[in-house]
Amino acid sequence: MKNKADNCLLKHEQGHYLIGSICALEFFFKCKMFYFSENYRSEIADLFNEILNKYCAIEVQYDKDTNHYHNKRF
Repeated sequence: MKNKADNCLLKHEQGHYLIGSICALEFFFKCKMFYFSENYRSEIADLFNEILNKYCAIEVQYDKDTNHYHNKRF
């Protein structure tokens, strides 16, 4: 029984990993497409925070939808 619970937890945590990976990729590609000015440090920080906040909300919703991995439909 423990092995099945461990597998469910691992699957859930892999979902978090994928969300984080997509977040990093979005930041990378938006940086490549963005035309930075002389104020690039502030612009990068703003872009990072915007994307991070978006994905933090997705992480919270993911945990809510999966009931922190107890909901096996996800």
